[in-house]
Amino acid sequence: CSVIQTILANIMDIRLEKLIAPTGPCKCDSMRFLLPIIKRISPGTEIMECTNNDIKNFGYPICESGIPLVKKFEMITADVTKTKFDSKTGLRLEKTRPAAGFWGVPPYDFSILKLFPDNTHVFGWTRCMENKTPHNPRLELHVESELPTVFFSQAFCQKNILAKELASIHKGLYVEVDGAMDKSTQAKITAFLELKNCY
Repeated sequence: CSVIQTILANIMDIRLEKLIAPTGPCKCDSMRFLLPIIKRISPGTEIMECTNNDIKNFGYPICESGIPLVKKFEMITADVTKTKFDSKTGLRLEKTRPAAGFWGVPPYDFSILKLFPDNTHVFGWTRCMENKTPHNPRLELHVESELPTVFFSQAFCQKNILAKELASIHKGLYVEVDGAMDKSTQAKITAFLELKNCY
């Protein structure tokens, strides 16, 4: 997937001294398959392979707030290394009634997020990221019933099977994107949200 390609490109460009490589159910096993390549092209890099089985819930106020979806994803991805939400942002994170839902992993191309109304709630592995429990199947599978939801997955991502199944169960829109979003996918998402009166 694009994320794994980016990791490899960064390794080749940055030449890290140490790499912490999460593998297993906390994300996917693609990193495990990438490690032999990293060891070959960067033999001087110390690799610490680990699995994140954290179970302490930190909550997901960003996912359920009314701020723009792009801002939500920027905050969640930036917050990965923190142990608590940084209140210095000045944003009020009040839980809102959702107009739409976005289920999935953070997209490689954030421009897809600009298609959604501000009161779009975030579900799937991204919600698990904010909660700091990446291996939390119950939270990852949670979707609000009757909420118009786009089930997103990157091309070649192992979570595609979940996205497609959940879209079928919840009558949502399943989209698979390979890197940058194309106009066809953009049109599908826009049409789905308009037909469901999400704007």
